[in-house]
Amino acid sequence: MAPDDGAGNAGNDLSPDDLLVDTHRRDSEPTVHAVARAIATAQEVPVAELDPLYEHVPVDALEALLEGADERELPVEIRFPLESHVIVVSAGDSVSVLAYDKT
Repeated sequence: MAPDDGAGNAGNDLSPDDLLVDTHRRDSEPTVHAVARAIATAQEVPVAELDPLYEHVPVDALEALLEGADERELPVEIRFPLESHVIVVSAGDSVSVLAYDKT
């Protein structure tokens, strides 16, 4: 499976079998915290052992896009590759981590 093809199609060929973690943002939990928690769960490590998420994705933009989508009740889904995973964050508080083969 391929990561981002340069056109923003990170992991579009993933199947449900690739799902490692499917969770939701907790009440008043920032989206980036939910993403970090999901990644840590998928990697079976404490959140504190992860590289900062801002080293991989513009977290302010991620938060702003999802907040705007939530306010307008728009069905937005953001996917981005991170190491051997594809992270999928949806408006409405859903966060999924899927595995992909970089080769």
